[in-house]
Amino acid sequence: MTRLDLAYEEVEEILSNEDLHHEMKSYKKMEIHEIEIYQKNDVIQNDPGQYTTIEFEDLDDHQKREDVSDVIAECLKKMLPENIHKVLVAGLGNQNVTADSLGPDTADQIIVTAHLNESIRGNCPKIAVLSPGVMGQTGIETAKIIQAVAQSEKPDVVIAIDALATKSLKRINHVIQISDTGIHPGSGVKNKRMGLNEETLQVKVISMGVATVMSVEHLIEEKLKEANGLFLMEKMTTNQLDMVVTPKEIDEVKLHLAEVLALGINKALIPELSKR
Repeated sequence: MTRLDLAYEEVEEILSNEDLHHEMKSYKKMEIHEIEIYQKNDVIQNDPGQYTTIEFEDLDDHQKREDVSDVIAECLKKMLPENIHKVLVAGLGNQNVTADSLGPDTADQIIVTAHLNESIRGNCPKIAVLSPGVMGQTGIETAKIIQAVAQSEKPDVVIAIDALATKSLKRINHVIQISDTGIHPGSGVKNKRMGLNEETLQVKVISMGVATVMSVEHLIEEKLKEANGLFLMEKMTTNQLDMVVTPKEIDEVKLHLAEVLALGINKALIPELSKR
């Protein structure tokens, strides 16, 4: 079975059992799913750990974006280590590809404080930001770049932001996932790269992402299930099924997504912002 970017999509129809705990909460028209995976099994391929999924309707006005960013901040705080002094925020993805530029666009809006002295920073930790690009641009594994920076800067936690893939059309641009298990860049579109996690970086890694694309394979499968026509999948070639799709309005929506992710991270890391 293929590992899905969204852990929620693996367990949405499974009640809590010996392998996982799944709890759903509601807040201001948002559904928040708190999932803890204890171990993998035949159905669950995501790594053991905590996953929080935030489902929202849209981000078309300022108040909605503020509400979503508040939820992001609170969920992120629960996964952050205590007494953090230094944070490295890594914006993953290709700045030149709209649907894959969420990470760099979010990183651009993070408040950087690592270069400031303590009298100016106040109670907030040192925050450093990195947008390493993708292997096709640099020729270097993204995880190795972040690994080198982490070894040099020695942050207490790395927050990695990336675009994710979903298997459901309704979730594109409407789901945020936060996890303490790290991230496997490109896994959702069958382009696996070196993982970003505590094992590879030797530091706690929290991943954050939004489902901005889905594979043609999952799109066709979803629609054929509705029409009871799964047999037609056999006529599709591997190259056709490996393509990914994203909505035509991704340009505008991505700007709002990057805004709420950055605002949520800033609120979680800088106490003064949460009090406003």
